[in-house]
Amino acid sequence: MGESFYSDAVTIVFGKGRFVMDFKKTAPRIDRMGGEQRQSLVTEHNPVILQPQAAKMMMKILENNIEKYEEKFGEIKLPKRRKKEDIETSEANTESHNYIG
Repeated sequence: MGESFYSDAVTIVFGKGRFVMDFKKTAPRIDRMGGEQRQSLVTEHNPVILQPQAAKMMMKILENNIEKYEEKFGEIKLPKRRKKEDIETSEANTESHNYIG
């Protein structure tokens, strides 16, 4: 069984023949160096690469499950204003950009 990965953001890019969904998790980190504390942010990436057909099937399965979730627990309310980094969709030529997170 694989390890779970909590994601607080996702970026989706696509090119001919594939979609790349880069699930990201950002968390604060405190390092102690020579008696000093330094705070930084650590971002972990967990990219998933799908063929276009698998991406479309996933979309339909997700839509179906969201519908069932809302029937059971109520409507999922989205924030009035979403940050750009929360959900991004962009077109990229992944054939020439070897982007994997």
